[in-house]
Amino acid sequence: MTEAKRSDGERFGNDRLISALNEDRDIGDESLILRVKAAVEHFAGDEPQFDDMTMVSITYLGNGASLSD
Repeated sequence: MTEAKRSDGERFGNDRLISALNEDRDIGDESLILRVKAAVEHFAGDEPQFDDMTMVSITYLGNGASLSD
């Protein structure tokens, strides 16, 4: 995601990624991935995608916690 670029050659970079990730920390994994994808697409504008995009989001529930808790 950080290597996505726009027509002037500027890259999306770590700072923009961190900003997108921290915008709302209480959303679910799927929404977070969709938000980052939208931020990258908005940044890149009409610049064609030149590489694949892979994202994984993991929610840490703490020691001993489970999804059924």
